[in-house]
Amino acid sequence: MDPILHRARTPNTRAAVQQLGPQLLNGCCHEADRADIVGFNLQGLRNSLPTSFHPHINGIIEEIHNTSRLLRDLAEQAQIHISQLTAVFDYLNVILPCLCRTLRDIMTFIEDKSMNREHRWRTMYHKLGNELPGTTLPARFIMYNQFLRLLQDLLTRSPNFDLNAMESLRIRILQLREARQIPPPNPIRTDLIRRDEALEFWNQETVCSALIYTKSAN
Repeated sequence: MDPILHRARTPNTRAAVQQLGPQLLNGCCHEADRADIVGFNLQGLRNSLPTSFHPHINGIIEEIHNTSRLLRDLAEQAQIHISQLTAVFDYLNVILPCLCRTLRDIMTFIEDKSMNREHRWRTMYHKLGNELPGTTLPARFIMYNQFLRLLQDLLTRSPNFDLNAMESLRIRILQLREARQIPPPNPIRTDLIRRDEALEFWNQETVCSALIYTKSAN
């Protein structure tokens, strides 16, 4: 799987931004709203269960709130760093459908009146936690949030951007999509950059940032 990174800025690229930007960024806000709703309903489920269940549920609620915040932050940053939108399109197309499915699944369990509340929680926690080996339900949202933070670094051209971490998480999310039988994403653009070129680009960005900092400090 080749990484998806910086693209040349051409008239076609600008047209793609104008056409796809609002749709994908609205998708971020829409999933942020969904995350808020799921978090609120998990709080209601938690309050109906004995306190021994609260620590695990609180951990998931906190990560879901972080997911909502990161999605909104990403949408806001995208309005500033418009020229970088094409660099994040395909990555958003990787995470958003998978995140959406997870949030919908949680709501399905919460609303399942055929089970009592404790059974709903236990079934949800174990079933969703077993879909991808080694990834519990809390770990799944930690994975989503790490991916979203790296997307912000990519969007803002932060020197903290970690290409290897991004690719590792991307592959992991694609594995989860496959386990959930979510069709693989179709690249929005096909002019993917080679990995060595991507590394060279980010090395240049980091070096330039360091030089600017050194000069300003002197």
